[in-house]
Amino acid sequence: MQNSLFFGEVFTRKRFLQIFWMLHLETFSTSDNSLRTRTQKVSNFLIYIDARFREHFIPGQILSADESVVGFKGKISFITYNPKKPTKWGIRVYVLADSATSYVCTFIPYHGKITTDSLIKPDLPFTSQIVLQLFHNIRQTWPDICGYHIFTDRFYTSPTLTSELNKDRCHLTGTVMNNRKDIPAVMKKPKLRKGSIKK
Repeated sequence: MQNSLFFGEVFTRKRFLQIFWMLHLETFSTSDNSLRTRTQKVSNFLIYIDARFREHFIPGQILSADESVVGFKGKISFITYNPKKPTKWGIRVYVLADSATSYVCTFIPYHGKITTDSLIKPDLPFTSQIVLQLFHNIRQTWPDICGYHIFTDRFYTSPTLTSELNKDRCHLTGTVMNNRKDIPAVMKKPKLRKGSIKK
């Protein structure tokens, strides 16, 4: 994947820091201390940023769906920890990126059950819902797009996700766990030569 070299030309580090220093999240005057209320302060800002990401860039047809971790060690209930990752503590963010430029087309921060409850297709597995929601976000901004191809890792790849994306004229390629539900028997122990494929 290539770097977004144009970014530094249109948005300098100095300008970023100016905005960062002035950024303020409004505190709601309410007695409701639920998780939903506490995340609302930052959620409104993230929703706005995500909409601008989609509005100002039409992605190429090759996309990548994956997760990232934004480093954070504060006290929140949905913080994640993975000792095998470079950033061990943080907030998980699901991302759909343009493969040619690495531009983040849309993203979904993970706030625990709040996020799970808000995804489309509630009858499907969470791993399918995430990718479908990301692609749905893109189609909300650009409803006429078609012929897209999403690449995923084994955490997301499944026959269920493939079937659902095909309904939206989108292809899926990814590594797969052979114990994933609904994986055809022929794919569990495929006899393939190097460079060959199985349809």
